[in-house]
Amino acid sequence: MTWETIYKTRVRSKIKFIPQDFYEKFKKFLEANGWEGIFKKDRYEKYYFHRLTPEGLLFVEAKWEAYKNYWKEEPKIDWKIELTILINAYNINTSVGDLDISIESSHNVEEFKDFDISKASRTEKILLSFGFSKVLNLMKHNLEKVRGKKKLIDMSGRDLYISSEKIKNFILDYFKLYKY
Repeated sequence: MTWETIYKTRVRSKIKFIPQDFYEKFKKFLEANGWEGIFKKDRYEKYYFHRLTPEGLLFVEAKWEAYKNYWKEEPKIDWKIELTILINAYNINTSVGDLDISIESSHNVEEFKDFDISKASRTEKILLSFGFSKVLNLMKHNLEKVRGKKKLIDMSGRDLYISSEKIKNFILDYFKLYKY
């Protein structure tokens, strides 16, 4: 599988927030937008590390992954988003800390296979049964034109960019919610 990176950004803020609340709301947001966790389950966390200092400062590094099927037919297109969530010097007494989130999204496009007559519409099959063999070539041409790999890649890239911006905006809105 070759994943092509479409979107990369970083969102940072020093805010008052509760890490568990952020995780829960972020997870619900991803699920509401059709993203699935690792192994198509509701678990997004791929890696988690935390350290609490004697002064009550929390440091967290978490890596999340989410997947989404964009195009189920040929060529199949899957999306992946990787998030690195860093919480630095989070004071557990004041609930204030630095939140730094890296967002990277990419898509994987399977190879386009030749047109399969079994996927033809009912009308197209009827035309073929009457001997309109030129219809098959026309159907192949139209299918490649409408669902051509380049066109689908461009469409997927555009939609993935928009979806990634939604995720970024959710995080920014979360920051606004907890501004003090």
